[in-house]
Amino acid sequence: MDTSQVTDMSQMFLNCRSLKNLDLKSFQTNQVNDMSQMFGGCSDLRMLNITNFDTSRVTNMNGMFSGCETLEKLDLSNFDTTNVKHMTNMFENSDALKSLNLGDKFIVPKDKEEDLKLVDKVWVNIGNGTEDNPKPDDKNGVTSVELLSMANKGNWVAKPEKEYQGPFTVKIPNNIDDELTVEIPTAVQPEYVGSTFEIDVPQKDGYVADKKTVAIIAMVDKLMTEDKVTYTALEKTPVKNQRKVEPTHYQSVQPLSAVQSAIKAAPVVETEVVKPAVKGTVTDFMNYVTVYPDLESAQVYDINGLKAQGRILDKNYSWFSDKALKIGDQKYYHVLNHDWIKAEDVYIYREIDKTVRTKDVLMTTLVDSRTKASDVRALGSLMILKSKKLALLNNHKYYQITANEFVDVDKVDVIDA
Repeated sequence: MDTSQVTDMSQMFLNCRSLKNLDLKSFQTNQVNDMSQMFGGCSDLRMLNITNFDTSRVTNMNGMFSGCETLEKLDLSNFDTTNVKHMTNMFENSDALKSLNLGDKFIVPKDKEEDLKLVDKVWVNIGNGTEDNPKPDDKNGVTSVELLSMANKGNWVAKPEKEYQGPFTVKIPNNIDDELTVEIPTAVQPEYVGSTFEIDVPQKDGYVADKKTVAIIAMVDKLMTEDKVTYTALEKTPVKNQRKVEPTHYQSVQPLSAVQSAIKAAPVVETEVVKPAVKGTVTDFMNYVTVYPDLESAQVYDINGLKAQGRILDKNYSWFSDKALKIGDQKYYHVLNHDWIKAEDVYIYREIDKTVRTKDVLMTTLVDSRTKASDVRALGSLMILKSKKLALLNNHKYYQITANEFVDVDKVDVIDA
């Protein structure tokens, strides 16, 4: 939807009472001057993404979020209200709000803070924590009026009722050690009952865990997790010493596997072999990987981190990699035999077979393998799609829709197991 020439968005979604999720980050609003009652009466709205709104020309925000009775989180960090003259009842009857992010340019006319009708709560900033695990600079907090009058507002949450007084250790349910207990790092130790955060799964020699992190919640007197970790024993395979060999032209040999047949010949350039200054470390990896589809090809390397002249992998090629190699700050993943590929040339994925459905929103954004939003395609409301791959892109999970189109797992619902 092209909104680049729209000047009036007042009452645009007024009284859309069945609307639950609305992602408008692709909206162009740099010409808009009136946003009054834009989301007024959206009483069942749970998620609203307007982080890219340009409000520099807006003069009227009266009742913009009034009646959003179930909306708990609102990110207005990008809002510029320097030209806004009318903000009366902006947050009226939006009493579920408990997370509010306001930027430096969110300015309320002097002595008009009460007119916005922001729910009367005590607010604390998240400090060095997160919205789910706040670590405020001042635990006393501020009132709603004080918050709106502050010059440097930032990210605030409604002050939780009770401070956490329990120990900073948690027992991790798992299949091999009934007494597996982890000490919580200082950086994420909770301040309040109800705070949630994640910690890394403990590593066990000779085993690989089925997950990287577990979610922790602070109860009244203890920390607990509902996640169970399953450890799988690894078959120990000694890493053989590698000897330097002359570059091999893969097209001249009979391929022994699908991976070997995928490795192609590239122009051979004679180079001097230099012994690396740092010895590489090989560890277990055990993940599926795919060469990024925006690459023409990916260079193959030997165990010393030197280019394997004449050997490359095509874009979109996928395989199961059992080992990771680290030389200094550079990480590689195993391909086959003595061949390795740089970690930044591939993304990690898991094979799945799921049917998903987009949420009941105007549009759902598609991204490419680099998580760049598509300019030409988006998904409509309640679309049903099949996905065979769950990809980890920029440390977030996405379902693959086509070879280079992915949808955020948080923006769809799984409708079969």
